Amino acid sequence: MLEQALQAEKDSLEKERDVLRIQVADADARLREIEERLSHVNGLLSPSSTTMGASGLNGLHPALTAADIAFEVLAERNGETMYYKDLAAEVQNRGGDISGENAAQILVARLVKDERFLRPVRKGFYALRKDYPRAKNVGERKRPSRTGNRNSRSSA
Repeated sequence: MLEQALQAEKDSLEKERDVLRIQVADADARLREIEERLSHVNGLLSPSSTTMGASGLNGLHPALTAADIAFEVLAERNGETMYYKDLAAEVQNRGGDISGENAAQILVARLVKDERFLRPVRKGFYALRKDYPRAKNVGERKRPSRTGNRNSRSSA
């Protein structure tokens, strides 16, 4: 009798588990769709106009961009560099809107466009330009010279 009751309980739990797995799979698919659309919308917004949600996450920093929050985080470190993945995690903890497949890369894309930030020591570690006024930006992309056209040399 106990064995039959346990078997019935097992069957019931397995059925419920299967239903829940289907619901979770459906919810995951919908979440991926929403995150992809949100990522596209964020990409269309300029970095300077991308702010957090209408009221800000948990009421924190309601009108600051992710770059503004990153600036605050680095300012609190008194000139110490911070690894980009750690910086992205802290920005998210403070309510920064950098959701997407790779939040750290999204933040880096915004930081490299912002003159307040640089990589003074090595790639992946960011700091405030004001803390390293004479440092070169490690890994900065070289821009072509505007003073001459290299391809127009004569072969005479």
